[in-house]
Amino acid sequence: MSYIFHRREPEDKKIIVINEQWQITYWMLTLQTTQDKLVKALKTVGTDPETVKRYLLH
Repeated sequence: MSYIFHRREPEDKKIIVINEQWQITYWMLTLQTTQDKLVKALKTVGTDPETVKRYLLH
């Protein structure tokens, strides 16, 4: 028997929300970063995905 894995995705991808573990996992995989770096970026530059991505690249 094989299982099909469906990755959960946020409804609104224009803002990063990390209230639940699946949201943290989604953004960590999407931005290719760690949870610690993601949380630090959100505290530093806010919740806009593009701004967070630029912050993480520097």
